[in-house]
This record gives sequence, C-alpha cells and structure tokens, in this order.
Amino acid sequence: MNYKKVFLKIMIGIVGIFALYFGIHTYANGQLVKTYAKGFEQNPLGDYAKNESDMVLTVYKAPLFQTYTNLSVLARGSDH
Repeated sequence: MNYKKVFLKIMIGIVGIFALYFGIHTYANGQLVKTYAKGFEQNPLGDYAKNESDMVLTVYKAPLFQTYTNLSVLARGSDH
C-alpha cells in the first residue's frame, strides 16, 4: 500500500470538506445578513445597527466556526 497516495487522498478530502463548509457558510450568512439588515446602517466595524424606540438593534455577521456556548442578546433601553 502506498501511504503517500492514501495521505494525499485524505488531505484532499479534508480540504474539500472545508471548502464545502466555507462555501455553504458564506452563502447562508450572506442571505441572512441581506434579509435581516434591511434598513440598518453599516458601522465602521462591519456590523449593522439602527436606533429604534430607544433601543439599539444590531445584526452581526456569524463567525466562520460557530460556537453555541456564548450566545447573548443585548437590548439597551432608556433605563440602562
């Protein structure tokens, strides 16, 4: 068995899976931002925000690799 060919096939598989994940993630995130960021202004950091009813609403782009342990919702009203 030629280990170089096996290693090459495994590396091509890993790169292919990463490219597929990256393509799907980029397309899905672009569609979500396009849908939810209507009427929002883009700030210098690349996020979308607007003031509405004494609250700041913000739409963030998703990170490349998702983590589900530190999700939070931030609403700033007039009493904060």
